[in-house]
Amino acid sequence: MDILSTKRVTIDPNQKIFNEELYPHHVALYRYALSLCENNADNARDLVQETYTRAFKALDSYHIGSNARAWLFVILRNLHVNGIRKNSKAKVVSLDAPTQSNNQSVGSAVSHPESLDGYSDELIYTLSDKVYDALNSIGGKYREVFILADLEDLKYEEIAEIMNTPVGTVRSRLNRSRSMLRKKLQEYGKAHGYII
Repeated sequence: MDILSTKRVTIDPNQKIFNEELYPHHVALYRYALSLCENNADNARDLVQETYTRAFKALDSYHIGSNARAWLFVILRNLHVNGIRKNSKAKVVSLDAPTQSNNQSVGSAVSHPESLDGYSDELIYTLSDKVYDALNSIGGKYREVFILADLEDLKYEEIAEIMNTPVGTVRSRLNRSRSMLRKKLQEYGKAHGYII
């Protein structure tokens, strides 16, 4: 084979940034999307896909080495909120009220990974259905801040940016969400050897 006849492969720098900095957060984005979409796996996947589409189009505004996960979470949350505003008939979680999904809790979808098409067991939180039921029962803004802080391990400042609220509000909501969950899970905790 003649060296001069081989095709030269060029790598798109945007694709490289996407693959190295943005795509590794798809699991966290999917979990967050599930929590916002009342655990509807199809809606969550659509939301993640649209998030990545928007992020790829806006790569010029992304600063390499910055907090890609927080940037993606902001895009995802904004898409979700705008979707609620556009289509009030859409089956999505209100960010201000407890969920009343069609008898499906976060735990039920999480307990059955086969419903998550293409996502492996390691992507799924390992909390019991009782914990998920309690988490599902608290108000959306409290559930959201708890998920971002305690399950996704984001910093207060990152959560404040994502939720477009002051850091003090994030701390207050997180404290309140933990308190509500503690009350709801007191008996469950005692039965499993936790001191509450």
